[in-house]
Amino acid sequence: MQASGGVHDEHIEHAAARTLEPALELSSYVAEVKRCETGESAGYGRRFVAERDTYLGVLPIGYGDGWRRGLSNNADVLVAGARRPLVGTVSMDNITIDLGPDPAAQELLGAPAILIGAQGPERITAEEVARRLDTIDYEIACALTPRVPRVYHRDGESLEPDAASTQRAPEGDGVEVSRDSGAA
Repeated sequence: MQASGGVHDEHIEHAAARTLEPALELSSYVAEVKRCETGESAGYGRRFVAERDTYLGVLPIGYGDGWRRGLSNNADVLVAGARRPLVGTVSMDNITIDLGPDPAAQELLGAPAILIGAQGPERITAEEVARRLDTIDYEIACALTPRVPRVYHRDGESLEPDAASTQRAPEGDGVEVSRDSGAA
């Protein structure tokens, strides 16, 4: 999930200077868009109360997938190339994001949502998520549960599940990447 096993978290922020690209992306999609009026709440415990009329997006990912409850009211998600704040409590199976007051937000139904990764000019890294939780990036990656589908890529192409379970590097590299298909 990381460009190099030899790069430790305290050096990750300097990765751009070494032209390394983060290899982990965590994505979901906007499964529902709901209108939320001033004073209405969202999530368990009413931890989000709208200060203005807005539209909320529901994403089918939650702490059952490894997206920690500590990110309640404390994270961003990329939708349509823009950061959208996570609002309310992270539940087992979903999170809620504020899509803003523009009625055009309704058109975001089904749109890709990036929790870790890049979309347009914006990027959210595992390091950013870790800072919000006062932990390290490795904990973020390791917390993702088996119910999150894994897709492995090589040279920009998705690998078939059989190819991802044992993938040989080109001759001369001396590297073999093996993944247990049950845990991948």
